Amino acid sequence: MAYIILFVTGVMATLVVSSKWSERKQYVFIFVGLLSGLILTLGITIVTEIDKGVWKGWFSFLGEIPWFEIGLYFSMVAGMAAKYIYDQIGINRKIVFKKWQFFRPILISPIVFGAIYGNLDPKTSKLLLLIFSFQNGFFWHTLLNRENDRIEIKPVYRKNNSSNKKKTKNDKPIKILFLSANPTDTSQLRLSEEMRDIDQALRQAEFREKFDIRQQWAVRISDLQGSLLRHKPDLVHFSGHGSRSNEIVLEDKNGNSQTVPSDALSDLFSNLKDNIKCVVLNACYSELQARAIAQHIDCVIGMSKAIADEAAINFSVAFYQALGYGKSVKAAFELGRGMIHLQSLNEQDKPKLIAFNSNPEELVFVQNV
Repeated sequence: MAYIILFVTGVMATLVVSSKWSERKQYVFIFVGLLSGLILTLGITIVTEIDKGVWKGWFSFLGEIPWFEIGLYFSMVAGMAAKYIYDQIGINRKIVFKKWQFFRPILISPIVFGAIYGNLDPKTSKLLLLIFSFQNGFFWHTLLNRENDRIEIKPVYRKNNSSNKKKTKNDKPIKILFLSANPTDTSQLRLSEEMRDIDQALRQAEFREKFDIRQQWAVRISDLQGSLLRHKPDLVHFSGHGSRSNEIVLEDKNGNSQTVPSDALSDLFSNLKDNIKCVVLNACYSELQARAIAQHIDCVIGMSKAIADEAAINFSVAFYQALGYGKSVKAAFELGRGMIHLQSLNEQDKPKLIAFNSNPEELVFVQNV
């Protein structure tokens, strides 16, 4: 009876998760369903024992509870939690907790547990059964949470590998949104020089008429969403400071430093990812935030360590110059690193290109005719 109730509750949870209810309503419904199933199971068991005249009191009843089976269930839940932590560390190198992504597979898991337990041999070693349940939880978390791992590749302009076909020209300009912040309580960077050199490199490039640079200076956290919505950029470039806590630094209303949390920045790009194909975080210690953003954006560039102003400028100028000549994001990235090396600045290993959802060798913003 207990397993039937667990199964029915799991099915109901699955239907709710696939519905259009708000997360709050889904949580309440599923938790109430699980609690009701538990109370109903205990009630039916107690009433049955009293009716048959075999009720021996609460201590005897507690001793008859299948504690080992409950342990197997929580071992499977632990496996699901371990898979979630494993995924988060692999993507962000730290745990970015998203409650619904974490709890959804666990709440649906009664279905899984019923299927697993029904096929276990009770003669098997208890330790092996616990390990088996843990591994199944790890595996089933992947299946039940596949929606979050789905790869969504939306090509902008792809290379045509056939030399016999003429590439079509795209008339839509590529919007680059240049965001910068140089708080008064930090060392002053040469951001205006970087912007001037990038603009000059693009103006001298083959496809100079194909790029439209929009600029926003002294950016605050409250400016980010509005800037992305207003400009609808294809490429976002941030230039400024990064903190040792691996967060980019913007300005508050007084012009002082204010860091941006990684999970909040990742969520922002998750919601506004339709137009954006590439993000460049030209700031110290920005690689971890680049990895968080790369869950939603095709290609993201960040810096693994502190990087000198001169190296950062040389990388940016060479990167955008290459894009202006029709190079792919991957080729432009390598040319940017190469420029740092050519200038003997010895920081060419600090820029990192992260692309979970696409091949940066195929992402090209402008094409030859």
